[in-house]
Amino acid sequence: MLRLAQNKRINVTADIELKDRLVAVQRVVKVTKGGRAFRFSAIVVVGDEKSIVGIGLGKSKDVATSIQKAIEAAKKNLVRVPIHNGTIPHDQTAKFKGALVMVSHDRMFLDQITNRTIEILHQRIFDFKKPYSKYMEIRKELREQQQAAQK
Repeated sequence: MLRLAQNKRINVTADIELKDRLVAVQRVVKVTKGGRAFRFSAIVVVGDEKSIVGIGLGKSKDVATSIQKAIEAAKKNLVRVPIHNGTIPHDQTAKFKGALVMVSHDRMFLDQITNRTIEILHQRIFDFKKPYSKYMEIRKELREQQQAAQK
């Protein structure tokens, strides 16, 4: 079992101001004898935008309830991530449900094992469903286009 770099869980207190971000909402269909049963699952990330972060998964028959359940689950799974000079000083790994979450600076290693890259930039989430090297090519092209548009 992987742990998030020896970090301990943090209890929610009144002095911690948490903000939540919706990562994904998925519709799940279960085909039964009587027809189709629709449910929704939501993934939410909460944090104080400094060093405390939590992730939660909520499932329900409607979207709003699944998001609320995900927020409550994320608040129960808060951890402190060490930040030094605006970056994470060492690799972080964690297992969440069926996913292995890695935060690493070793790009060659990441290219070999990843099939999806998520970037958080200016408080927006960018989801690339391609290997890390393709992600770097796309980001380079986007930066060149932005620089050309500024000239």
